[in-house]
Amino acid sequence: TAAANASGRRLETSQYGTGSAGSSSTTCTAPGMKPASGSTAIRKVFADISNDQNFELQFASDKMVSSGDLAYSRGHFTEKYTDPKTGKVMTDSGSYLTVYKKQEDGSWKAVEDFVVADPGSAKVVEPGKPVTRAKMVSF
Repeated sequence: TAAANASGRRLETSQYGTGSAGSSSTTCTAPGMKPASGSTAIRKVFADISNDQNFELQFASDKMVSSGDLAYSRGHFTEKYTDPKTGKVMTDSGSYLTVYKKQEDGSWKAVEDFVVADPGSAKVVEPGKPVTRAKMVSF
């Protein structure tokens, strides 16, 4: 479905209707962040995410429903990111609900996006064990 295609592009700012034809009332709400409403605030969220070299996101839709010019996608996610307060790399998981509205050109744009972390899911990512290099020994 069109909503399914739209949900596969969750990290594209164009999906949020932030372009010139987009809605200034679009809101994105995620754990640990104030809600971002409108194109300027949402673009800042995406800029901040893209500057985090540790950021990784995996998500999957569990349910998608559409009716008329509205649709929603509900699913789950896991992410890895740098905690801005501690500088530590963290991992987290939770659920999301995204509401889409069909545009005049037939595309679907997110108009509401809510992300909720599972209680107690934020954990520090432990650094990997250092690599031990082999030594050449002559006899």
